[in-house]
Amino acid sequence: MKKLLIALLALSSTLCLAFGLSACAPAPDSTSDGNNTQQGDSGTGTGGTENNDPPVAKALAYELNTDGLTYTCTGLGTVTETEITIDAQVDGKPVTAIGSHAFGFSEDITSVTIPSSVTSIGARAFNGCKSLASVTIPSNVSSIGDSAFEGCINLASVTINNGVTSIGVEAFYNCIALTEISIPDSVTTIDRWAFEGCLNLERVDIGKGVTAIGENAFDGCAKLSAINFADDSALDSIGQYAFRGCNALTEITIPAAVNTVGDAAFYGCKGLLTLNIPDRTETASTSFGISTFEDCSNLDKVTIGKGVASFGTTAFKGCKKLKSVYMYDMTAWCLIDFATYDANPLYFAHSLYFNDLPVTVLDNIPQDVTEIKSFAFIGCTTITSVTIPASVTAIGSKPFRDCDNLQTITFENKTGWKVSAKEDMSSPTAVNVDDPVQNKTYLTTHKYYKYYWKCEAAE
Repeated sequence: MKKLLIALLALSSTLCLAFGLSACAPAPDSTSDGNNTQQGDSGTGTGGTENNDPPVAKALAYELNTDGLTYTCTGLGTVTETEITIDAQVDGKPVTAIGSHAFGFSEDITSVTIPSSVTSIGARAFNGCKSLASVTIPSNVSSIGDSAFEGCINLASVTINNGVTSIGVEAFYNCIALTEISIPDSVTTIDRWAFEGCLNLERVDIGKGVTAIGENAFDGCAKLSAINFADDSALDSIGQYAFRGCNALTEITIPAAVNTVGDAAFYGCKGLLTLNIPDRTETASTSFGISTFEDCSNLDKVTIGKGVASFGTTAFKGCKKLKSVYMYDMTAWCLIDFATYDANPLYFAHSLYFNDLPVTVLDNIPQDVTEIKSFAFIGCTTITSVTIPASVTAIGSKPFRDCDNLQTITFENKTGWKVSAKEDMSSPTAVNVDDPVQNKTYLTTHKYYKYYWKCEAAE
């Protein structure tokens, strides 16, 4: 047996010499790192190209504008941080815009730094960024797009620098953490629904350059207690429902340049106590819309200066706690067009003050007054006598209705008076106004107070 084993070993050695030593070499270690897989040439080895590529740089997404000279930031790109900074330049060219929907519903963003190179913020640029806490709009931005920050429910601090000219539709809609906002002088337009639903907004400072406040702009801002207009405000129009339901508001002064206050602009401001409408500027003739102050149920005092053209239907409906109305220009007061009885605050207040004194003997209607409008003194219980000057040739419907203490009305011009149930004075009836006591019957009782009056003899 021993001889047989020795023979087999000898045969094995001979075969190794015949076929080469490599055939009998040990198998390579399958776990070893070969040079080919490390470089990733074949892409098949363990640890190939994926592990050896350089890491991707984190950067926001930008798009070259059609002018070929500027860029727009279009989104987060590869950035995962919560505090983002928009570059001022890309490839040596300025970033001038934040695109529409660029960061919409990026709910983890807590802050954003906008460079001075940016001139516009697109529609819905930061819409729904629920974690965004603060933002500063640089002075080179001319416009804040529609819904730009809509639904940023934790946005507590907004700084708008002087230079911005417009605040878009729903720009800050439903930013419920916002407590105050200062609109710089450069802004000319606060568009529709811009701050609607900002439930915790308490103070608004509106710069002198704003000419228009859009409809529903501050609708439902229930805690808004201070609206501060610049002394030289250029505000021309306040849109319908602009401040509806601002229940914390206790006092409001309508700027002197305002020409139009829309329907229900201050509807239901239940905390409003004092309304000031100072003398209008020479270019303003203010018209107040339907239901402008309706259901301001705690309104106590109204002051109306000259230059007011009209109050729409039910302008003061529901203002049952009114106690006093102050005016300082009798001519201006007689020319106000009150659409209905409850468009005149006097109907609820009952007490009219001229130059801070209660009106009792109304003998001071100036000679430049040619018409006393409808409902002019309705409900004024302090008046005991009235003198209609000779200059007056027309009297509207129900000017002295419910003046319960009125005893006599004297017409300086006693001839040529006619009345009609129609404003166009069709089918008129002649009346004799020679008796001051009888005149009270004509102008305060049901038979004639619904009529319109005209003095044809004075023509």
